[in-house]
Amino acid sequence: MRYSAFEILKQGLTGNKGWKPVWREPEPKAEYDVIIVGGGGHGLSTAYYLSKVFGMSTLAVLEKGWLGSGNIGCNTKFQQKVTRFSYRCFLDFFLESFHNVCY
Repeated sequence: MRYSAFEILKQGLTGNKGWKPVWREPEPKAEYDVIIVGGGGHGLSTAYYLSKVFGMSTLAVLEKGWLGSGNIGCNTKFQQKVTRFSYRCFLDFFLESFHNVCY
């Protein structure tokens, strides 16, 4: 299926029944570094920082709807900065606490 403005409009007006799945369905791995429940703005932000800043490479994000749902569609620039800052502070605290408990 080709993606175009016309096709998006047509699908929107007909109940989105003509879309074919374009994602893959991989088998779950035996273990993960982290499993994040919720794939909205906060879940994806957490996954990003765990991967980028702390080098975790085996993450799973579980979402009952679609990834990026929730607040991510209506964020303003200010809200995005607050979300990034708050999750950065939370992850620093969490990982430091986790490190102290485990080692």
